[in-house]
Amino acid sequence: MSTVTEGTPVSAWFSTSSPVLQAWKQAMDGMLEGDITAVRQAFADDAIWYDMFVGTVRGNGAIADIMGGLKGRSFTTSTVEVRNALTGNESGAIEWVQTLHTGERSLTIEGTSWVTVIDGRISRLWDYVQPIKDRKP
Repeated sequence: MSTVTEGTPVSAWFSTSSPVLQAWKQAMDGMLEGDITAVRQAFADDAIWYDMFVGTVRGNGAIADIMGGLKGRSFTTSTVEVRNALTGNESGAIEWVQTLHTGERSLTIEGTSWVTVIDGRISRLWDYVQPIKDRKP
């Protein structure tokens, strides 16, 4: 079982030995950089992503098009900070905070991701975020 300490930015824990955290980090880095290829490679071919905003997305190509295309569409820059993580060899839970920036405006989202990994690639990703009414500007 692996854990990540509170307040660790994604870029600060790239050396983790957890296959779950490595795959999730690759997906998040791809999202933050707008790198559709990196996102696609983080997910298994038949992966499923359950997201409150986009619904259920099936297949790494469809997931990559949406997640990898968020930069420029939903934000100009963004950061993800890991608050806590608990992982085994094939699954884990990650509590995170994402701050999105578009021009002079920003939005902070607190959420949790549940991840399962097969052969080093995400097979299932469930993202839950705090309700919109509770979001911090």
